[in-house]
Formats: sequence, C-alpha cells, structure tokens
Amino acid sequence: MQYNAVKSTSAHTPPLPGPRVEPAVLDRDTREQLLAAHVNKLFNAVFCMLGNHQDAEDVIQDVYLKAHTGLDEFRGDAALSTWLYTIAMNAARAHLRKKSRGLRVVTGLSEQELELLARADDETGPVERRFEDQELGRALRKALMNLPAEFREVFVLRQFEDKSYRDIARILGISMGTVESRMYRAREKLRKDLWPHMQRSGSDGHE
Repeated sequence: MQYNAVKSTSAHTPPLPGPRVEPAVLDRDTREQLLAAHVNKLFNAVFCMLGNHQDAEDVIQDVYLKAHTGLDEFRGDAALSTWLYTIAMNAARAHLRKKSRGLRVVTGLSEQELELLARADDETGPVERRFEDQELGRALRKALMNLPAEFREVFVLRQFEDKSYRDIARILGISMGTVESRMYRAREKLRKDLWPHMQRSGSDGHE
C-alpha cells in the first residue's frame, strides 16, 4: 500500500459510512475497499503521532489487520470512522510506549502540515505563518514531537484531521472537557517552545 503523509480532505477521500453500516453482511472485497479507501486518513494521524514514516507504516498495517478482522464485531454504537480512529490511536499509543526512549523526530512534514502547525492558535498573529523559514520549520516539527503523547494526539486529531471535540472525545474515550483542556495546553506549550524562534524570525524580517 502507498501512504501519503498529507492533510486529509473530504475532496480526496469519500465519506465513511455512518453508524447504520452493517459490516457483517459485506463481502470480503467490499470490506477491503471500505478500509483501503480510508487508509491514508488513518495513516496521516498515526504518522503525526509517531513522527516517522516507517514506524507509521508498520503501525497502520497492524491497524488495517485489526480493523479487517474486527469488522464483524462492529455494532454501530458509534460512526465507523470513530471506531477506526480509535483503533489507530490505540495502536499509535502502544507503539509510543514501546519506543518511548528512542522516539525519532520527524524528518519532514508537508507544507500543508507546517501551515497547520504554524496556525496552532489563530490569535497569535501572522508571524507564526512564516513556516517557509527552514529554522522555524525544524522548530515546528520538533515542538510537535516534544508534546506529551496525550496532548499530541488531541492536537493531531483536531488540527490535522479536522475532528470535532465531540468526535475526539469518542475516539480517545475521554470527556470533552479533557479534550478542551489538553488542546489548550498543547497550544500553550507550542507557543512557549516556538516563541524564541518567532521573535528571531520577526527581528530578521525588520533588519
């Protein structure tokens, strides 16, 4: 399978079926098409959590197998997309625990992803949008990977996957209040970590 670490858009990926889907009655080919059609969206989230392309590929293969074998037990209590993202996030968490001492910083994010990171908080102004600066780009990538995993997963689902707070709460099995708190703390930490680079970038622009 080919995976592309870019921001997901509904224009490129067909919508996942809602909670009325009954996978138990689908044939093998239809099941595989259903999952394969959205593997890139799941890969994006896992890649942003792990920060390494090969690690994300390994994890998403495991996610695909778990989803494929578990499809019979999907009861429609939540949207199928929520169920799939839950599997993906749990797998990413497990992988992070195994590699907690050797987590590698991502070597390259797409321009769209850098822009999203630069807009972590719209109230911080246009300076954060200067992601073209290579030094700032490296700082953005490092800052994302330095977020605690529980903050990073919320940030990734919200900023990269456009998930609502309600959906994130369902995917991660936490309350909406916890989602909001973690998102706020993620933004604050990113702003704090990036502020020296923003100041330097701003000063350079006025010389």
